[in-house]
Amino acid sequence: MDMKIELVALPVTEVDEQPWGRFVHFADPDGNAWSLQQMPPTRA
Repeated sequence: MDMKIELVALPVTEVDEQPWGRFVHFADPDGNAWSLQQMPPTRA
């Protein structure tokens, strides 16, 4: 089986801080838009 590891540079936005979490947005080389969210800590 032929396997490769590739690295792709991504145009990532600044971190968008919101009360409901942190977000970054980017587009992959195919033009698909993505958003990543870090959830805020839960309160006990």
